[in-house]
Amino acid sequence: MRRAVGNTKNVFFANDIGCYSMMVLPPILWSDSQQCMGAGLGISAGVQYCIEEKVFAAIGDSTLFHAGLPGIVNLVHNNDDVTIFALDNNVTAMTGQQSHPGTNRKAGGLPGEKLDIKKVLHGLGVEKVWEINSFENVLDNVKVIKEAIAYDGPSAVVSHGECALYHFRNYRHAGGKVVPYYVDEDLCENRHACIFNFLCPALSVKEDGKAKIDPELCVGCGVCAQLCPHGAIKSTATLKGYRDGPITTLDEYHEFANAQVGKENNEGVE
Repeated sequence: MRRAVGNTKNVFFANDIGCYSMMVLPPILWSDSQQCMGAGLGISAGVQYCIEEKVFAAIGDSTLFHAGLPGIVNLVHNNDDVTIFALDNNVTAMTGQQSHPGTNRKAGGLPGEKLDIKKVLHGLGVEKVWEINSFENVLDNVKVIKEAIAYDGPSAVVSHGECALYHFRNYRHAGGKVVPYYVDEDLCENRHACIFNFLCPALSVKEDGKAKIDPELCVGCGVCAQLCPHGAIKSTATLKGYRDGPITTLDEYHEFANAQVGKENNEGVE
């Protein structure tokens, strides 16, 4: 989002209540308004009439279904020039991993069919809706957000990316293990693009200026590796002769584990 808008003074960013509320804190330090669940959409509707800057409103999936729908209806009805940034986390992340209409679980944990946020937005009259993935091809996401911001009228970007706490809790319970990333110091050129453009808590800078990844905090999503211009960030799976890339699903982990077992068996054969 920040790379897409350039100077954050170029836009009015209406934040909301959720995990993304932490954007107001260091190191991001970016929010022009923040009040209560769903208020960002209402505030953005009014603000866009009295400022020259583009107005941008973020809202999580749970908050969208809980308190955001009336605000979207109002934006569409008045043809307000606001870009909605909807975060599709697949869970109510902030208050304990509960289900909501945008998850594949109903009340009580029963299986259900999730509502498609893009279809809901279209149904409410938001004609222009882009979709991106929070973890894949992240540099391309910047181009999409720029296009959305340039659109005149109500528009939306739906960013799909399951909450990391929720995803990896289920992943570990099912038998998966985190395969973290590491920094190849021979390739690291101290550009720190991984740190400044991602702000992941697993990333830090060593005394010699090289980037460092804490394996205890890394979940192996691989986003930082996409941002490194020198290809210095790799999966620790490569240290065991396996392919480079994130291992974050059970199928991927089983494939990796089986490959290691097969390798060990082959090494034991004379």
